Amino acid sequence: MKTKYNELKEKCRPFLEALEHFPEVAKLFTEKVKQLFSFKEAQERAEKEAREKERQERIKARRNKRGMER
Repeated sequence: MKTKYNELKEKCRPFLEALEHFPEVAKLFTEKVKQLFSFKEAQERAEKEAREKERQERIKARRNKRGMER
């Protein structure tokens, strides 16, 4: 566990140093990253909903086609 902590600490060192010396810039950076992730998640959610809607429409079309054949 200590090794994982040290590895993470080492990876974060540039950000931690920036946070110490330039707190406003570091905060703006984290806000921008959060914004980008939120946008990406919203985009993925919209794509998933569109795929599901398309799937439901295909199912409905197949059911209607089967109903007409009877």
